[in-house]
Amino acid sequence: MNVALDLALRGLRQHLRAPGWVAARATLALLLMFAVVVTAAGRGAVGASGLDLFSALVTIDFLFLAAIAIGPSSSALAEEREGDTLGVLQLAGLSPGAILFAKAGGLFASTMLLLVVQVPFATLATVLGGIDARQVATVFVLLLSTLFGAQGIALACAASAPN
Repeated sequence: MNVALDLALRGLRQHLRAPGWVAARATLALLLMFAVVVTAAGRGAVGASGLDLFSALVTIDFLFLAAIAIGPSSSALAEEREGDTLGVLQLAGLSPGAILFAKAGGLFASTMLLLVVQVPFATLATVLGGIDARQVATVFVLLLSTLFGAQGIALACAASAPN
């Protein structure tokens, strides 16, 4: 189990340092700030501006999760196949399920961090009104389950692809 955890942590470190992930995090931060500015300028003091902000945040999150969860997940096993390291991982005592779990764990953790960073924005939406903290928690659970499902489907496709 330690080998699988080490593989997951290695994948997490690689994804957090990769230039594509840095660009994705920067783009997400800019889009979130843009949503805050547009919501603040558009509604003013009329209506439930928190609900508008949260709707924009959820839309941005869903689109990002769809793009980010599927892309790297589908290529996770391809990296190991190209590097011819699948045999080495199996010699280290990892079963094919443990290899999938380790690769998915690192990807899931790095993508989940993108959602965790948005908690202050969601808190701002509850303060602005129009949405309850329970609704925010429910939406984040749904986004996490969407992330888990999309990565699972992408990994299943990657695992069943021919060499």
